[in-house]
Amino acid sequence: MRKYALVACVAACGCAPPNRPVVVAAEACRGGPAALWLDFEGAGVVHANGDDAAAMPVTSVLAATSAVIPPFDSTVSAPAVTRSQAIDAVVDRVRTLFLPFDVRVSTTRPVAAPYTRILVGGMASALGVTATEAGLARLDCGNATDGDVAYVFAGELTPDYGGVVGVANVAAHEAGHAFGLEHVTAATDVMYAVASPSLTLPELFGLSFGSGSYSSYGAGTRLCSGGDPIDEAAALACNVGLRAGGGDVTSPSLTWNPPASDVATRFRVAFDASDDVGVVRVEVYKNLELIASLDAPPYEADISATPSEHFYVTVEAIDAAANRAVETRIFTAASAPTGGSDGGVAPAGDLAVSDPVPSGRSGGCSIAPPGNAVAHPGETSWPGVMLALACAVAAVRARRRSSGSG
Repeated sequence: MRKYALVACVAACGCAPPNRPVVVAAEACRGGPAALWLDFEGAGVVHANGDDAAAMPVTSVLAATSAVIPPFDSTVSAPAVTRSQAIDAVVDRVRTLFLPFDVRVSTTRPVAAPYTRILVGGMASALGVTATEAGLARLDCGNATDGDVAYVFAGELTPDYGGVVGVANVAAHEAGHAFGLEHVTAATDVMYAVASPSLTLPELFGLSFGSGSYSSYGAGTRLCSGGDPIDEAAALACNVGLRAGGGDVTSPSLTWNPPASDVATRFRVAFDASDDVGVVRVEVYKNLELIASLDAPPYEADISATPSEHFYVTVEAIDAAANRAVETRIFTAASAPTGGSDGGVAPAGDLAVSDPVPSGRSGGCSIAPPGNAVAHPGETSWPGVMLALACAVAAVRARRRSSGSG
């Protein structure tokens, strides 16, 4: 499988031994639990000098003036399934990403403050900002400030630009900023952000909070960490706490036997899924589009393709605790009804590079240091539909706005 990866070290130059991870004294840790509200229903927002997730309307440093963030429109990100199925897919992926940590994810207003609120819906223009980005958040070092407000502009994230996988990855990325995490250069990290990102599609289904070197991309000055590598898992454990021991920690079992050669332009796939507690849902994706959400057996889905199309099918089995099993396969649709022998060939460039991005489409992630409403300047071109992770998602052109205070 081809992969266009960033090279941190080359043989000709070698690599110096990394510095020890930054360690935060336990007495400085805030701990948890941390409440994270993924708000899909829209809200009024007004600019203020500080965030207040509980206010009505919401007060936000990042809002230019007064604005209305519209509800999440699932027909943009996941047109083949219902709105509730699309929301479930987003929420459970965010839950999976935060499984090791004491983060309580909800889709309704928590009973009591404090909580972090992420408004999921619309485009950046709805917030009154001039650039179009996949998400915005204020960097809250140490998770020291209550009531952070962040944004995921799901209206930018069609299936070609991340779909619900992208919406979830961006939501986790922006929550990471609200919990005190900076950008890193590790490609499969949730907080990955560099000028020329490169990921394969299967990697987008397997991100995590790990460790990596600091990336100044989209932020400029290092504010929260003191050296490399940044141990993000340790930082989250400090800032939001670790998940309590016990409970269900076993991932479901998932098996399927896909065709070994070319497939028809319409074919059916069937899966077996089981779990020690119970499978809540099986999700089926063609590339990054959620095409089926199955809550009971038989786990089957019909897939359509154009003649000679190379594409991925990813299947995920999810249990009630958000443990999941993931399987990805590569397919080639036959150019004629009789099929052929070139099945299993990876899509061109492993989908890491595609045709030029259509004009007018953009995305990305900007973070604002405490007290600043906008991020540092910069611009990049995101190559291809694979990079649904523009600062965690959106394989598109990202514009960074100038910071009012530098």
